[in-house]
Amino acid sequence: MGRRNRAVGVVLRVLGTVLVIACGTHIPSPAGAAGPPALSLDKTVVTPGSTVVVEGAHWPKDRQLQAAVCGGGVVSVSSDCDLTHAVSFGPADNGGVQTSLVVTIPPVPCPCIVMVTQAYPSEVERLPITILGSSSAPVEVPPTVLPIVRISHVRVVSTSTWTSWFGAAASRQLIVSVRNAGSTAIRPLLVAHWVQGGDHFVITSPQARILGAGQSTQITAPFDLSTFSDGTFPVVGNVSGAGFEVRLASSTSTTPWALYVLGVLAAVAVLLALAVIIGAQYRRRDGEQDQGVDPGWKHDDAPQELSQIGASQ
Repeated sequence: MGRRNRAVGVVLRVLGTVLVIACGTHIPSPAGAAGPPALSLDKTVVTPGSTVVVEGAHWPKDRQLQAAVCGGGVVSVSSDCDLTHAVSFGPADNGGVQTSLVVTIPPVPCPCIVMVTQAYPSEVERLPITILGSSSAPVEVPPTVLPIVRISHVRVVSTSTWTSWFGAAASRQLIVSVRNAGSTAIRPLLVAHWVQGGDHFVITSPQARILGAGQSTQITAPFDLSTFSDGTFPVVGNVSGAGFEVRLASSTSTTPWALYVLGVLAAVAVLLALAVIIGAQYRRRDGEQDQGVDPGWKHDDAPQELSQIGASQ
C-alpha cells in the first residue's frame, strides 16, 4: 500500500508540472496583449518654447520612437506636425523611455497632441496637450475618399568617399518616387530605417510637402552606415499620410576593401620577415658547423687510407 501511494504521488506531481508548463506557455504576455506600452507626459498644459518630457516603461530594446508636437487633434497626421523640432529616442537597458521635447506651435490649429511614432513595427500614440496662446479650430473630418498613392524607383544610392574603403561611415541616399494617383491633395511622409543585425537605425526624412492630384515627386533621405560596416543591409519603411500607407523595401551594401588589402599586405610582410629570420638562423648554423670541422683529421687519415689500399694490392 505504501508503494502504491508513493507511485500515485509521483504521478500527480508529474502531471501537475506538465499542466503548469502547458498553462504558462499559453498565457500571453501583458505587453503583447495590450499592444505597445503606455506613454505619458510630465505636464499637459504648457507654453510655447517650454519643454515637455515623454516617458514610459517596459519597452523592448529594439524599438525606435519619434515624438513631435502636432495640431489637428486625434485625426492628426504627419503633415500637421512640427517635424523640425521632432526628437528620436529609444528604450534604455531597463526598458524605460524618456525624452525632452521643445513645445512649439504646430502648422495647423489645435486641439494639439504629442504624436509618438514607432518606426518598427509601425504604431502611433497621440498624447493630448494644451498649448497656451495657440489658435484652435474644429477638427476636420477625414475625407471619405481615400487617396491613391503609387511609389516606384525605390533605390539606395551610394555617396561615399574613398574614406569608406578604410572603414569610415558609408554615406547613402534612399530615393523614392511618389505619385499621387488620386483626386485629392496629399502630403507624403517617408518613414524608413536600415537594419544591421537586430538593430534598426532610423533614416531621418525631409519635411513633407503637399502633392496635388496627378502630381509626382521624388523624396531623398540621406543616411550613413555605421563605421566598419561590412555586408548587405536591408532598408525598409513606408510612405504614409492621411488615409494611406505604402510600404517599401530595398537594400544597400558596403565593403572596406582597403582594410582587407592592408591586412593581406601586413600578413605578407610578416611572412617575409619570418622567412628572413629563419634563413638567417640556418646560415648561422651552417657557418658554425663549418667552423667546427678539424682540417687535420682529413690530412691524417688520407695517407692511412692510401697505404691500406696499396697493401691490399
